[in-house]
Amino acid sequence: MSASGTDNDDETIDTNNLNPLPNPEINLNGPRHGFADPFARHDDTESFPLLPYFVSNRHFTGGNPYPDEPPEPDWRLKERLKTITCAIVLCLNLGVDPPDVVKTEPCAVLETWVDPSHMPPTKAIETIGRNLQQRFESLSQRTRVKQYLDPSVEEMRKLCASLRRNAKEERVAFYYNGHGVPKPTASGEIWVFNRNYTQYIPLSVFDIQSFIGSPGIYIWDCSSAGNILNSFVKFGERRDEDIKAAYESTKQMASANNMAHAMPTSPYPASVDGRPDTPPVFFAPLGDSIHMAACSPDETLPMTPELPADLFTSCLSSPIEMAVRFFLLQDPLSTKPDLDLCLKIPGELKLRKSPLGELNWIFTAVTDTIAWTTFPRETFKRLFRQDLMVAALFRNFLLAERIMRTYHCTPMSHPVLPPTFDHPLWQSWDLAVDGCLSQLPTLLHQEKLTREAQFNEQAAAELKKTTLVHYQQSSFFQDQLTAFEVWLSRGLSNSSGPATAPRSMPATWDPVKRKDYNPPRKPPDQLPIVLQVLLSQAHRLRALVLLSHFLDLGPWAVNLTLSIGIFPYVQKLLLSPVPELKPLLIYIWTRICAVDRSCQNDLLKDNGFAYFARVLSPFQDDGGLQISNVSEHRAMCAFILSLFCRDFKHGQMACFNSGVFEMVLSHLNDEDYLLRQWCALMLGQLWDGNDEGRALSLREGATDRLCLMLNDISPEVRSAVMFALGTFMGASGSVWKDVKKQQPGEVPRLGGGGTGSLPGISSLEHFTFEVHLAMAGLAAKEDASPMVRKELVIFWSAFVREWQGWFCVAAYAYYVSEKRDEARLTGNPYKPSLTVVKEAIYEHQGEKLGDKLLDDFTALYMALLDLTLDPYPEVGSHACTVVDFIHALLIESPLADSEDSALPHIPPVRPDLGTEAEEAPARKSKTRPSSPARTATAPNLAQLAKHQNVKNVKNAPPMKSSGSFTAALNKLTSLPSLTNLTNLSKGHEEPEEDHPSPHFNHALYHSPYVPQQITKIKPENETSVAAAEESQVNQMAHTPPRTPSPDALEHGNNGFDRHENSNGGYEAFNEATMNVFDAVTTLLDEDEYRLRRRKEKTNSGQFYPTTGGPNGADIPITPFRRELQAQMGIVLPLKSRLFDWCCEYFTEPQMRNPEAEEPGSEKYNEQMWRRQRNERVVIDTQAQAEVASRSEWRENIANIQEHYFPVKLNFHQFEPQLITADPHDAISIWDWKEGVRLNRFSNGNPWGSNITTVKLINEDDQALLLTASAEGMVRVFRNYTTPGGAELATSFKANSEMIPSRYPSGLVADWQQATGHLLVGGDSRVIRCWDSQRELFHSDIPTTAQSCLTAITSDQDLGNLVIAGFGDGTVRRALELGPEHPSAAWWQQRACQWKVRATFVPRMKLTTSSIDGDIRLWDIRAQASISRVDAHREGMSCIDMHEHASVLATSSMPEFNSSGIRTQTVKLWKVDSEGILPRGRTISSRPLAPPAKALPFNPSVSSLNFHPNEMLVGMGSADGQISIVACSEAMSTHEDNFI
Repeated sequence: MSASGTDNDDETIDTNNLNPLPNPEINLNGPRHGFADPFARHDDTESFPLLPYFVSNRHFTGGNPYPDEPPEPDWRLKERLKTITCAIVLCLNLGVDPPDVVKTEPCAVLETWVDPSHMPPTKAIETIGRNLQQRFESLSQRTRVKQYLDPSVEEMRKLCASLRRNAKEERVAFYYNGHGVPKPTASGEIWVFNRNYTQYIPLSVFDIQSFIGSPGIYIWDCSSAGNILNSFVKFGERRDEDIKAAYESTKQMASANNMAHAMPTSPYPASVDGRPDTPPVFFAPLGDSIHMAACSPDETLPMTPELPADLFTSCLSSPIEMAVRFFLLQDPLSTKPDLDLCLKIPGELKLRKSPLGELNWIFTAVTDTIAWTTFPRETFKRLFRQDLMVAALFRNFLLAERIMRTYHCTPMSHPVLPPTFDHPLWQSWDLAVDGCLSQLPTLLHQEKLTREAQFNEQAAAELKKTTLVHYQQSSFFQDQLTAFEVWLSRGLSNSSGPATAPRSMPATWDPVKRKDYNPPRKPPDQLPIVLQVLLSQAHRLRALVLLSHFLDLGPWAVNLTLSIGIFPYVQKLLLSPVPELKPLLIYIWTRICAVDRSCQNDLLKDNGFAYFARVLSPFQDDGGLQISNVSEHRAMCAFILSLFCRDFKHGQMACFNSGVFEMVLSHLNDEDYLLRQWCALMLGQLWDGNDEGRALSLREGATDRLCLMLNDISPEVRSAVMFALGTFMGASGSVWKDVKKQQPGEVPRLGGGGTGSLPGISSLEHFTFEVHLAMAGLAAKEDASPMVRKELVIFWSAFVREWQGWFCVAAYAYYVSEKRDEARLTGNPYKPSLTVVKEAIYEHQGEKLGDKLLDDFTALYMALLDLTLDPYPEVGSHACTVVDFIHALLIESPLADSEDSALPHIPPVRPDLGTEAEEAPARKSKTRPSSPARTATAPNLAQLAKHQNVKNVKNAPPMKSSGSFTAALNKLTSLPSLTNLTNLSKGHEEPEEDHPSPHFNHALYHSPYVPQQITKIKPENETSVAAAEESQVNQMAHTPPRTPSPDALEHGNNGFDRHENSNGGYEAFNEATMNVFDAVTTLLDEDEYRLRRRKEKTNSGQFYPTTGGPNGADIPITPFRRELQAQMGIVLPLKSRLFDWCCEYFTEPQMRNPEAEEPGSEKYNEQMWRRQRNERVVIDTQAQAEVASRSEWRENIANIQEHYFPVKLNFHQFEPQLITADPHDAISIWDWKEGVRLNRFSNGNPWGSNITTVKLINEDDQALLLTASAEGMVRVFRNYTTPGGAELATSFKANSEMIPSRYPSGLVADWQQATGHLLVGGDSRVIRCWDSQRELFHSDIPTTAQSCLTAITSDQDLGNLVIAGFGDGTVRRALELGPEHPSAAWWQQRACQWKVRATFVPRMKLTTSSIDGDIRLWDIRAQASISRVDAHREGMSCIDMHEHASVLATSSMPEFNSSGIRTQTVKLWKVDSEGILPRGRTISSRPLAPPAKALPFNPSVSSLNFHPNEMLVGMGSADGQISIVACSEAMSTHEDNFI
């Protein structure tokens, strides 16, 4: 054989189908290797960033919501008390000063702005009382205010008793003015008068408590008012303790007399119905009473003549006048202020455009903001949002504290509040007052002229000459909105400085931000002011824009906004027809509903939901929105309406009556994937549990349109479609709640009932419709997205729940068919057949339809069996639950006990068989679950019967149910061998590494048996419910589930008596044993009866008075069913959590760039650092590549010893990482620079298969690890370098058409980072292309070869050229043109030589190699190889070519030398424009230790791999040693290049 040149005698090429190749002159700026020059200079503006793959939110969560449930919304008031009545008690005794008060001269005399010295005392006190009553009524129009002037002690007692009698359980307001009586005593006594007003009579606060009771608010305006407050609180605490002690004592007595159920839940009655006949009456603890006191116990009220005598009362009842007066007194620029100016401010309080109304508006905003930023949240909500009267009083109380502290008086309150007198926002209030007062003289003069002009011509003439002046609105709200805008733009910025090297990621690194419900920093002070601004049309639009940006920050922002009380405002805005507000209101409501999903009744009120329904209307092109992204806002409307319908029958019917169903159907084909997704989810919620909705959808063909969307390009849309089909089939779309967190008496809606009644079609049409709908789901079985497959299993679980009998028959038929095929292969006779089964089906459904139905149910059953092997744990767990449910039904059915059954007789199992099996999952719950891929597919009872003890069987995970035969049935079955790796010893210990699981793994296996379940099948007998439950408990306590033991399987029924045994005399059936024909008929009759009962059921869940089953049961009473109800729980249909996960999308920021794209953020700086590092590495290695081909490669960098010989080696482009794979399923990650192992974990492929491909994805950023294994599965891992932190990002079955071969190659894959395509081949007749962005099958490239594919490579620039090598020695080229028919042309080397590898060489070159040592260099444009060399006469095991340097390395087969020692040689070859140089330099030749186990084919004996950039080569040998050798001259020219 010639060493170089060409050898055309051994080659043939077919040029008939040769395709035009890409122009070699095209300048491709590719990311890695290809035909273009990798070191060519290009303009940076033409470069394109490589998209990262498998980093979407779905890959981190798997379609599961965040495990930490959000806190219950607390913004809604649990109780909204109203102050019904208010008593004003004035003890002034005008003209007589109290004996303990010495007044100054001059002294304050004004009482409610009335000077009593200018009128008689009687008239003065009436005027004061009338004015004060009007002031209190202006605070709350719903409060009845009554005045009591200088009352006697008897009148006070009657007054207090009447207050509680009139208010019932609502709040009472009690105001006391004691300016004309002595100070309160330290013991808590106030003073009133006797009948003749000759004496002061004390009245204890304790007596007031007894008559008024609670709840109440008390205002004490007198000197030493703190004494009253302290005494009231002290007496109240003591009385509350007595009430609770009496309640506990009564409760204990009631429990002793078995009357605990008649006891109230609280010592305080909830309403007036529980009120005692005589006082005291307490509807709430006295400690919750609210108090306001004018001063502390040792203080006297101020007597400054410029102030009112009732300063505290004036602040509470007329805050604007008092605040203006205080401003005038404190103004340093005014020497003689006109104090009466405060009473002359024009306007009305409710007219916000007037001076008085605007000041009141600003005052409300200022005091609310001061309270919200100072008080605890619960205190703020209680005092400022629970009651209008209390809120108004406490706003004014803040003003009273500010003013009275200036005059050395400290107001007190209960609850105790932090001081607010020095809050900086008071300065903004002073500025607003100053702005108003500066305009007041001009306005008053103009108003005077206007008034006089009506009667005075001179005044009219002067008015005409005067320029009319209008009141200039304050800029307070504009300034506050500007401050809020500044906070939004700067408040959350967090720069990390210049680009630096990223820190090491923790083991629990989660790219998905935690749904934080607490603010990350101090919230903006202006938030309550925004609420007030919404009242003004002038600033409303700007306020809504800023509010939208604030809500976009996260759930914590939404909770803060709701806690302020903004919800009623945005609810009223739904009635606004202004089109500019629509996008903002839609977004705000979307954020609110995403966090708080309890707004259904609010949307139903006043038809608020119609606001969003109109946007979905297809009859308006823009939906009433004058914006560009209409589809996104329509998706938000669909989201809001879907929440409106969830678990809310009134919402569903309102949407149906409003035509929302037709609107949603019209948007299913929209270009925006988000709108398509939420339209599908909306349909799922519309018909969830609603038979009328399902009937309408059947008439409109909605399910057909959804089935056509199963090939949608978006995995989220496909998952949503499966969710909608699942709810249509009977799966529950209700809110998922943990059983431990359910409220007492709360019954979760589990689903079931199939497609409901579907009136208008016959039972047969109904049955076939459900079957066809279930068969349509087969299109999603091979979906690459685990979310879609998980929803598919949930969809099928609802179908299995309704057609249990048919699935039992299908499972039985599948088992019989398998045993018959096995018997045919072995030549042994097999008596049972499917003839009897088919005869029973034909009698039930007819021959033609019966055959089709049996085929369909068998196909569905086989698909479920196949999904139990799914590499994604959640999908496998769900599928195992469904399949075990079918198996349990089969085992407990009459088919298992019929005389001519193919199944062995199954007697009861020992009671202790399931104990350890039940505890095993609990012990392993803290670790990662084992991969369901280690389960098997087909029930093989014969194989099970060979094992004496189930627990000792290799690779059988712990049994999942108590004594469950179905668990063993699912574990101990056969898998057709894809490779002859199954000949390896199964006695070898498995690796101890855990299988990486998804980040969120919520799907757990559920046993079909009762011990693991809470909900049981409803008893169906004539006894009472209590007796039935007692019977079930006794049966479960003494009788184990009817499942087989291994001994029973081996010995059949010989060792057991079906009617008498040691397990408490358990009897399998009380009636005669059926034959197979009768058993099949019984099972099908039960399914038919269940359907008939469904069709008789009304939409409300009641039955029409037609024929029914015995005892009103939903299914007939049979021995099978009577026995089954005591053992099996309700595990189907499964529960989907997709809807909750989709809702979380609207809790994430949408209006700002992701953190990785935000300049200055930590992630952005890390990415920039990586990019600069990567560019520097690529540039520095160019010089190395030029000298690598002519230099020696003898610089030993590292020696790594593995436990197993490495089958695969792979270097990371830029990180010092080396990935190795052993012959089984273990993956190791090494730091080759330090020589330490970073992590080791299991790939999760089944025993008997191995890893055949290892690739790295997203190497330019944070890389992911992709593996392909021999059983056809592809898995992608993230955090693979973190010990214990590796997680499964996604996994799927890449090739479902694996063909058994004598010399299999497993699954061979190639990854294209530029296009996101994954090419897979191997033991199949096609090369399958997967689109990773869409997670969909893209196209198939027929290989037209009769042998397996052994090597594959593709152009990494454009990804449209694929080269594949095969086991027969041929090399074939395919030009991928798209999902249609790709074309192919091929070269052919000598036949029957295994192809080791095919590698692209720059400038349109290709190298191929085979195991006989033959290496060839091809020019793609030519029809023959341009160079050929015989590398190793003893055979070649591995070859690799450097992507940038013109060198390739080969590894020989291990051979015995003359001394009898096994050696292996690695050679280095130079490749130039002429071809491969004939002589290769040996860089390694050393003796080898014998391998632990021989692999079935030679190419996996050793591994060889170049570093993608560095001049390094890794060499693995059969003894497990890995040597890393570098180019000596390249290292000397750039010693610091290693990362």
